[in-house]
Amino acid sequence: MAEGVPPRGTYLTIGGPNWLGNLFHNILCGVLIVQVYIYYAAFPKDSWRIKTLVYTVFVIEIVQTVIRSVDRWEVDVMRYGDPAILDAMQLDWFSTPLLTAVTSGLVQAFFGYRIYIFSKSWAVAGTVWVLTLLQSVSGVTMASMQVGVPLHVVATDPEITKALLVWVVSTVVTDVLIAGLLTYFLWTMKSGLDSTDKIVTKIIRRTVETGLVTALTAIVLMILYLKDMTWFLMLGDVIGKLYSNNLMVMFNRRINFSQGQEGAVVAQSTVGAHSQIAFSSGQSGSTGNKTLRPFVTRPTDSTTGWELDERAAEKTDTVV
Repeated sequence: MAEGVPPRGTYLTIGGPNWLGNLFHNILCGVLIVQVYIYYAAFPKDSWRIKTLVYTVFVIEIVQTVIRSVDRWEVDVMRYGDPAILDAMQLDWFSTPLLTAVTSGLVQAFFGYRIYIFSKSWAVAGTVWVLTLLQSVSGVTMASMQVGVPLHVVATDPEITKALLVWVVSTVVTDVLIAGLLTYFLWTMKSGLDSTDKIVTKIIRRTVETGLVTALTAIVLMILYLKDMTWFLMLGDVIGKLYSNNLMVMFNRRINFSQGQEGAVVAQSTVGAHSQIAFSSGQSGSTGNKTLRPFVTRPTDSTTGWELDERAAEKTDTVV
């Protein structure tokens, strides 16, 4: 083995999980970019508050991805073969716990606002916001404690462990509480009408699914921290992207896909939207395979249902 090159096992146990975490992180970043573009095209007249939230989270996520890419470049290219770099913190303290705490805090705070809209109770929403503040502050505190600390020390330092447990536990409790409260208040909206109840049930299912994704991820994150620090780092790389993608899924699910004229598939918003995303069928080369070409159309006088939704959206900023 060449001098200075760490054993193969070191790359497998430390470099491997880190590389996989970066891979999944970049995949989720690509998904997020597509979701933000769909939101941009479909909802140009959403409330400025919602737009600010969406684009703020998006910018934070892009900054996180850029920082992680720079760190990976140093590990895999600039200092390849240097054993010390595998144990170096680099900017992970900033890109992972700090930015993830900020992103998750923004998303959870918005869900707390939705709970307030449904419940009209400051006490209920305030409980969610207090827990959100706790997990965000503990995440930022943990990040500040990791500055310049080698990874093997992070795994064993008792103070960092306490901060991390507070962060993860408060994150899990907040996510479960949000999913439970939204499910309860949505359930009370059932009217007995079959068509309405089906819609409410569908929304409840999606709410539980999105809430459980981040809650279960946080639980696994805590278990991995106690068992295996390297795989903990892999999952920690992606949890922030799960929050941002869940946020965009919630906004973009207002779009309904329907078959339009001449084989066009139209994505039409049902709440708070002022445009349509359409995908027209075309031909691809000599093979005759159909492709989907996206374009955006505006509502016309003939789209009666669309205009009703548009007028209703102007009266509220609530996103269900």
